[in-house]
Amino acid sequence: MAGIGFVLRKLMKKRELSTVALAYFHATLASCGPWLFTVAALGSFFLIFKDWTYIKAVEDFRAVILYNFSFSLVISGPIVATSTRYLADLIYLKRLEDAPGLLLGSLIMLFAVSFPIVAIFYLFYVKISIWLALNAIANFMIVTGIWLLSVYISAVKYYKSVTFSFLAGMIIAVIAAISLGSYFSSSGMLAGFNVGLGFILAILCALVFAEYPKKSQNLFKYLKYFKKYWELPLSGLFYNLAIWVDKWIMWFAPEAETLNNGLIMYPDYDTAMFGAYLTIIPGLAMFLLSLETAFFEKYVMYFRSIQEHKNLRQIRSNFDGIIDTVINIGKNIFLLQICICVATLFSAPYLFNLVGLSYAKLGIFRFGVLGATFQIFFIFFSILLSYFDYRKGVLFITFMFFFTNACFTLVTLTMGFPYYGLGYFASTLVSFLLASFVFERHLQNLPYHTFLSTNPSVT
Repeated sequence: MAGIGFVLRKLMKKRELSTVALAYFHATLASCGPWLFTVAALGSFFLIFKDWTYIKAVEDFRAVILYNFSFSLVISGPIVATSTRYLADLIYLKRLEDAPGLLLGSLIMLFAVSFPIVAIFYLFYVKISIWLALNAIANFMIVTGIWLLSVYISAVKYYKSVTFSFLAGMIIAVIAAISLGSYFSSSGMLAGFNVGLGFILAILCALVFAEYPKKSQNLFKYLKYFKKYWELPLSGLFYNLAIWVDKWIMWFAPEAETLNNGLIMYPDYDTAMFGAYLTIIPGLAMFLLSLETAFFEKYVMYFRSIQEHKNLRQIRSNFDGIIDTVINIGKNIFLLQICICVATLFSAPYLFNLVGLSYAKLGIFRFGVLGATFQIFFIFFSILLSYFDYRKGVLFITFMFFFTNACFTLVTLTMGFPYYGLGYFASTLVSFLLASFVFERHLQNLPYHTFLSTNPSVT
């Protein structure tokens, strides 16, 4: 995260309240900008349209958005994970002339893989008008592109422009969806939403090409990384599957709805879980900020001391610095997230009353808040393992997250409504424990892995 890391470190060095707040704001957008934009935009739509006459149009719009964000994230996961590693290597090796080609090549590959699937789905399976189907396909493509561009967000220096693109895009999406929805129903709403998303995609693409003003070349050179680092695409796939598998399974609950267009949804479960995810935004922002400032400095000092052939005492001292920093970051995130979790659990009835949600979702929401809390701890360990290039460890814990979430959700589905959401919570708890165990083992043996197990000249 070269670009955002530079910006955050610069802001934090000023040690002023306003710059620290700005650093947290940028970190929030870097860690969950596309997802936060979606939740904010959809929340605005549903508050505005909740009394709208054309309920079916709102249902169609909501279903298309939900399906597109869900399946686009899973389909793009392997390519995004592999592209991230390739871009990181380009930045490290200072071969930035290949960065524009990587973006174009990844976009072409994503669209080539996605288009046939989504076109067949909306044109031949879902019972919607041709205009809504075409807008749904366009929406899927744009969202897929934004998932990929999110990799580059953290690498560009024009971070104020990134922030502007998300805020302006959300406003445009809301206004355009309301305006066009009044005339053209659900297809108009989706077309308006696409205008806002398209604005974000265009600005992000422009920023990337401005950051790397080179001729696009070697568009598909990154594909060799699928074979060289085969754990990366699988990890990206399993992690995104893990995020969504419990929602997909719950779409088959007795309380789920089958819309007239043929799509299945369980709005109560989805809404409660999306609301629960909002509680991890402060923790994610703090994690990214700490990762790009305190941890990154210790990380560089440790590996630089090895590259510069420092003596054993200096290398051990820098290794201890990494351990102390990880403990401090983990302690701060743990305390922050536990406080947010407890406060949310106790204030949940008041929050539901405030936004007008049904109390029937309260149990699912509370399990979701508990699950989201342990998910951020899981993210904490998985990203640190990625920093240390322990790819097989990341693959193992992401697969177990997917596997346990699917199994536990299937079990709790048979136990009935009071237990809905418990499967996700149990899965994140088990995954967190596994991830912490794997990370602790790897960190304690980091010098061994640095000199032997991950050393190409030895292996």
